[in-house]
Amino acid sequence: MNGTNGKNADCPVLEQNIAAMDDPDFAKDIIRTNQRVREKEPNRLNNMIGLTLLNCSRKDQFTEFEFVPDDWCRNGYEGVHGGVISSVFDTGMGLTSEVYTQKFVSTSSLQISFLRAMLGSRFRLKVRLTHVGRRVVNLYGEISDMKDEKICANCLGTFMILPSRPRGLQL
Repeated sequence: MNGTNGKNADCPVLEQNIAAMDDPDFAKDIIRTNQRVREKEPNRLNNMIGLTLLNCSRKDQFTEFEFVPDDWCRNGYEGVHGGVISSVFDTGMGLTSEVYTQKFVSTSSLQISFLRAMLGSRFRLKVRLTHVGRRVVNLYGEISDMKDEKICANCLGTFMILPSRPRGLQL
């Protein structure tokens, strides 16, 4: 396990790709936050998942990430392990919530439906903010196989907005 899912931890998105995104400023905020976490805590699960930003828009309230599973992500049937799928949703939704609100968030609930085995090699996570309140963020996410765009899993997520960052979690 290299902790970066085969990606360069210092550059999860190439600079030329940022300009092509729907919201380059939001993309820079997401990348900056993700890099700070990777540098501070490189061996944590959320970093090992190795999500790569594909597109985003603060105005349209969405993010899209690519997920390329390493061998450690697979179960005995060569599909992506359900715990890893849950972590992909948690990581992508948490990062989206934190950068959108500019506050630290904590997972409150994830309701995941596993629709088909994730046997492919590249997946797209689409996250949409459905409600942003003073205390809670609600999101909807889908993971699809990038080869055929068929949805493999979906998730309703709720994240609590914390009033301040706990001392040990400041970035």
